[in-house]
Amino acid sequence: MLKRSITNELAQNFINYLNELDKEKNNKNYNEALNLIDTAFKDIFKLDGKFFSSFSTKNLIDMASTKGGISIDKCVMMAKLLEEEAIILEAQNKLDEAFYINQKSLDIFLYAYMDENSTCTLDKYFDDIQPIIDNVYEYKLPVSLETKIRDYYVISNKYSNADNVVYDILEQNDYNENLIKDSLDFYNKILLKENSILESGGITKSEIKESINELKSRL
Repeated sequence: MLKRSITNELAQNFINYLNELDKEKNNKNYNEALNLIDTAFKDIFKLDGKFFSSFSTKNLIDMASTKGGISIDKCVMMAKLLEEEAIILEAQNKLDEAFYINQKSLDIFLYAYMDENSTCTLDKYFDDIQPIIDNVYEYKLPVSLETKIRDYYVISNKYSNADNVVYDILEQNDYNENLIKDSLDFYNKILLKENSILESGGITKSEIKESINELKSRL
């Protein structure tokens, strides 16, 4: 019961920060908004916000650990604060910095979303995942992140989108042999799903089999 109460208090504190952030952004007080994000990072994670952009995603996720393991809610808080930072940097026309921060935000959001073994109080913020994908996807992304986007679309029952990501990865990397093998594994796994599920996600078994045959011919 005590653990639950602390979680609710922390979640409400986080939401209060977001409400204050909205006020600052609406008034175009961007430096004040960035300072508020830094304060939120210090309050929730006990570390200056400027360090978060330099840490790897794995290190950031480790920072969301509690005695019971990784806190998915803390991952969401971290991802959301980074997303807000990117939004402000875009408003300041610092596009390269915004793109870099958005990648970290998306990576952590996807990690949290795909954790099937945890409950999440702040799961409404998962709705931010698709807008961030839309924001960054036109640029070159690491294969590891694109693969997570592919898997996100599968979990979200958007098989046609996942299929598009597969071919984007392959084309951007000259149909690398290891990536072809990974893609074949992917197609063989989703081929096991029922027709109705696949078709509701915009793909058919015949299309999947065509992709498998095409990729096999490239090996």
